[in-house]
Amino acid sequence: MERTNTGTWKSKRISDMKMLGAEAWTNSAPCRLLRVMWIETEERALVQFWLPRDAEYLQGVLDVDLHHTLRSYFVQGAMVETELYRQMDLVWTAYLKLLGEVTSLRAGREAGSERVAETPAQVLLRLMGLGGS
Repeated sequence: MERTNTGTWKSKRISDMKMLGAEAWTNSAPCRLLRVMWIETEERALVQFWLPRDAEYLQGVLDVDLHHTLRSYFVQGAMVETELYRQMDLVWTAYLKLLGEVTSLRAGREAGSERVAETPAQVLLRLMGLGGS
């Protein structure tokens, strides 16, 4: 950290990054450290999916590098799939919450009319084309 003329502190690394530019930043120590941390994270994922029988299988594989490449590809695909399902679960939960709020607002607005307010499940079925009119 270094002190500026205005009396505030700023990170020397950030100022260095701005002065050096993007190319020099990618070769700097902090960037290399981030790459090492990323590689360690990927290695932990591979170790997590490692099975003892893989060692037996690798003895019969002609191209071990291809096997490792395909394996990391599938592991990465599984991780992406898990993240997508998690994100979709969050979106679905938020959607149902908002749908409930909209339904309650509509019910409050139409309380004087003859039409009965729909439940969130009925609205969902109607939107999916599975419910009645």
